[in-house]
Amino acid sequence: MVKFNLHYINEPLLKFGNWVKIEFDGDSESDIIDHLAQKYPEALLLAQNEKLPKIEIEFPSNWTKLPQQLQKIGFLPALKNYLLTSPFTAPNLSSPDLVSAIPKFDDLIPLLHEQAEYHSELYPNYYKSVNDIDWNYYRQYLDFDLQQPTSLFLTYLNSDHQPTGFIFGGQTDSRMTIWEMIVTAPSRSQGIGRQLLQQFINLCSQKPSIADIDVETGWNQLAANLYLHSGFLPHTDTWYQNL
Repeated sequence: MVKFNLHYINEPLLKFGNWVKIEFDGDSESDIIDHLAQKYPEALLLAQNEKLPKIEIEFPSNWTKLPQQLQKIGFLPALKNYLLTSPFTAPNLSSPDLVSAIPKFDDLIPLLHEQAEYHSELYPNYYKSVNDIDWNYYRQYLDFDLQQPTSLFLTYLNSDHQPTGFIFGGQTDSRMTIWEMIVTAPSRSQGIGRQLLQQFINLCSQKPSIADIDVETGWNQLAANLYLHSGFLPHTDTWYQNL
């Protein structure tokens, strides 16, 4: 019922790309807690033997007892996943400020720097600091994703035609995942994030192959409110333990 997988992901923003992920089958929270109590030492030993710095577990957001048990053994909350299932309903916000063309990476750097600083301040044990990120690798990583035919990118331009926010996602099978959504700090609380998200949903609604949209975010109530007000529902939580 409980199993472990080794994850090796060279993700440019995460502090650790390699970890042990605890996975399980079944929907009984109490059963999972019992099995996890028995199996956790095996996950810990596996991580130590493989010299992996982190253990991670993902579980349904409506579970309340498992987080308590995880906290007792040193786990911390990392991410919340929200899900929006079709049929999607969002206004078509056709606007000259919302552009679907992919901008130059250099134009996005101020936004990406700001986002990296924000994430590393909130979760210093999970995300790299700005100075620790390999920006050349990040450019290659992002460029590769942007060139995929299933990618969807929207930019919000200010009066000087400079990007002040963007949203970016990619489709896998029938699911569209929002990978990044950023609005620069001086431009927040102006409805830009809402416009980007609603137009993104609208574009997804025009693709019959997309059955749902998901997004991961930190434990940020402002971001949560944006997704909840747009029809997303809490789906899963991810917790981690650094070793």
